Amino acid sequence: MADEIRIGVNGAVGRMGQRIVALAHADAGLQVVAAYETSACPRLGEDAGEIAGIGNIGVPVQSEIIQPPDVIIDFSTPEGAEAIAVVCGERRISLVAATTGLNKSQRDSVLTAAQTAAVVMAQIGRGSEERRGGKEG
Repeated sequence: MADEIRIGVNGAVGRMGQRIVALAHADAGLQVVAAYETSACPRLGEDAGEIAGIGNIGVPVQSEIIQPPDVIIDFSTPEGAEAIAVVCGERRISLVAATTGLNKSQRDSVLTAAQTAAVVMAQIGRGSEERRGGKEG
């Protein structure tokens, strides 16, 4: 399909990253083209689909962006979200930032990326709502 959105998943080895890989791979409108982790990750080079339990999809886990995807979905750590936001801003790669628990400096890095790239920043989970003084419901 020529109209597929090419996605990269940052935090691909984590529980939520694996789920994003699996769901995106099952969606005909999406194509998982990259899976990212830190350079210290022991699973670098392994296939993201194998890690996610869906079989080989031909996407090795890597620590650097080689061929930029259309969008990166970040479900990593606050430090990982900040790092990928900086790269996305510099390289003008769209970003969906779904990592929670960011401090002010980390949130500011994501917002700075939004000055040069399309960014959607999610505030997911009860904890983030409570920190803002809101009510879940």
